[in-house]
Amino acid sequence: ETIFSRELYRLVMGDRKVSSVKGVVPIPTWLRLIVLILTTAIWPTMFIVILVQMGDVTTEILLFLAGITFVNAIWQGSQILTSISLPIGRIAGQFERFQAGQLADEPIDIYRADALGRFSEMFSDLLGTIKDRDFIRTTFSRYVSQQVVDEILNGRLELGGTRMDATVLFADIRGFTAMSESMPPEEVVEFLNDYLEDMVQAITSYDGLPDKFIGDGIMAVWGVPVAVDRHPQLAVRAALEMLLRLREVNRRRTENGSDEIRIGIGLHTGELIAGNIGSRKKMEFTVIGDTVNTCSRIEGMSKELGSELTISDTVYDRLPTGLQSMFRAAGAVQLRGKSDELQLYVLESLPGPA
Repeated sequence: ETIFSRELYRLVMGDRKVSSVKGVVPIPTWLRLIVLILTTAIWPTMFIVILVQMGDVTTEILLFLAGITFVNAIWQGSQILTSISLPIGRIAGQFERFQAGQLADEPIDIYRADALGRFSEMFSDLLGTIKDRDFIRTTFSRYVSQQVVDEILNGRLELGGTRMDATVLFADIRGFTAMSESMPPEEVVEFLNDYLEDMVQAITSYDGLPDKFIGDGIMAVWGVPVAVDRHPQLAVRAALEMLLRLREVNRRRTENGSDEIRIGIGLHTGELIAGNIGSRKKMEFTVIGDTVNTCSRIEGMSKELGSELTISDTVYDRLPTGLQSMFRAAGAVQLRGKSDELQLYVLESLPGPA
């Protein structure tokens, strides 16, 4: 069995599992141990006792039989115990590499139909599942927030929405349409990728969810899919970080002989619907509701107010005093499509990185 399981079975089975082959009769571990005890201890001892009781055996023969029994017990015991301990050792080695973060690509290759063989198959399946999850996590995290990835992998995101309290951000590049008309499409894509790289890092560094890119516009949200109490504060800090990173973007553009860009950011806090919107074949995790529409209007109003960052009173009222002091009241404003006026606040000056 030792020779076959390490050499012949590997060639015959390949990637197939022993448990998938019909008609395979497993030899349980307990049966192996019983056979070991019977053949190396009980049966030889009974045979010698019977010979002694018969009285027609010499001492030399008894010693010879006892020696053979002893050698056979050591040899057979080592074979059976090795057939048990070797697979356990190989599986334990895989566990140690797994704990060290080293997922081996090669299979364990324990071709047995007993419990140890089935356990090795299950462990290999577990490693494969972990690799798939890591691949999904790494790939998905390039397109959606790590929070959404975790919710997907944990099976908690289903078709439909949940009413949640959250803060929405809209950001837009001023004069982007006119600027892009004078640029080749390849340069427009390169510029947007460079710009969005910094903006997304600012958003995610404060636990925000970059929801979608609408041309040069960015929509992000805080407080979904995982509820957070201080999402208005996180959103404002992320917006300030975006403006600070914009300085670095403009520095690179100036070095390349390009004009600096300006952006406008709007923030609004309120109740919205967050969840998977779409069909069974194509779903998108996003947020919808009046809060989202109002935030979009606020971002548009920031252009008229001449502000880089404009927030609503629902955001301002939930900020700590230190952040509130950075804004001044812009008065009650009638937003397009809204019947009620909304109190807005604009950023007075952008602080330094500290």
